[in-house]
Amino acid sequence: MVWEDGVNWVPLDPHARGHHRIFKSAVDQVAEAMMADLRGNTDPFFKQVTTSWEKLFPTLAARPAYYDASSGVLCLSVSSVQQTFTVRNHLPAVKRALKKLPGAPRNLIVRMETHR
Repeated sequence: MVWEDGVNWVPLDPHARGHHRIFKSAVDQVAEAMMADLRGNTDPFFKQVTTSWEKLFPTLAARPAYYDASSGVLCLSVSSVQQTFTVRNHLPAVKRALKKLPGAPRNLIVRMETHR
């Protein structure tokens, strides 16, 4: 299986290599990209949300899971029911902050799911 672009094993982004300080950050980035591709989340708004999430909400227990561009629903993922109750209080602030991002949909809906 070819992991690059398939033409003579030429790398896709050779200039982007070596920018991870630790292995875990490289694995996290690859896993995030694979999950986005599997769910079809190639929307520019969702990419912007996932890349700026840690900067916007560093202490929030939720993470962006997927985004449905046709309905404007952004789903956040939490790992326990207790976190659901904690994060629920912050959803209006999260929605306001995300609506300020460029390219945000006018009718953004933010929901949560519990994933273990």
